[in-house]
Amino acid sequence: VLEIHTDSITAEYNGTANHAASSSEVYQQVVGEFHLAIRGGWYMISPPFIVGDYAASSLFPTASSDAFLYERHYLPSPEMANGRGVWLKFDSAQSVTLDGSLLSIDSLHVVRGWNMIGSLSTAVGVGQVTSIPSGMSHSAFYTYDGPDYVVATE
Repeated sequence: VLEIHTDSITAEYNGTANHAASSSEVYQQVVGEFHLAIRGGWYMISPPFIVGDYAASSLFPTASSDAFLYERHYLPSPEMANGRGVWLKFDSAQSVTLDGSLLSIDSLHVVRGWNMIGSLSTAVGVGQVTSIPSGMSHSAFYTYDGPDYVVATE
């Protein structure tokens, strides 16, 4: 299990802040409208916010392909999920608006081999990713900077 978190959040939004508490952690939940800048071509993406409808066609209705996830091979993924990256193709650069809540912490299960890990609401440095239990070994983290994968250094 990898735990990913960030202590500071900046995003363009219009909304209100609510406070919610779990058994051991307190989160500030910001609800509002978020604008994502999408460039044309294939895009490795995940819902960066907590949303009401995770259907790929609802989140990204202007995508020109189905969503594809990777589980030892590529599979169609009509439903997206926080923490799980998928491939989507867009014919042109555009702005996408999502309504939801900021996602500032996530824990997800990973398997041996490649995992497409999704994003939080803000960028997270590779040094902020930890494992449960601590000390698990992992390869470098990679990002897609079309047309190549490059080692993520930040």
